[in-house]
Amino acid sequence: WVARAEADKARYLHELASYVPPPGFDAKGDMIASNIPGIVGKTSRKTGTKTARDPNAPKRNVSAYLLYQNAMRNQFKQENPGMTFGQLAKYTSHMYKN
Repeated sequence: WVARAEADKARYLHELASYVPPPGFDAKGDMIASNIPGIVGKTSRKTGTKTARDPNAPKRNVSAYLLYQNAMRNQFKQENPGMTFGQLAKYTSHMYKN
């Protein structure tokens, strides 16, 4: 899983290196805050508004744990059909660590 995560990180860094953001966006695809009314840029957490992103920006890499969890979730659900979402998350975490 670690090797897959490293490969995904290499993919992300390669895409990020070749990514040319359009005007108004930074190198990672986040909108640069502007003074133009009606356009939402980066804001504080208290306002609750979401930062606008460039839809063509490269997607972030996925960690080894998330790759494992996504791959094994259905198998663990079949083995333990009565588990709640939280119990399944704890079980997945325990299996990943061991």
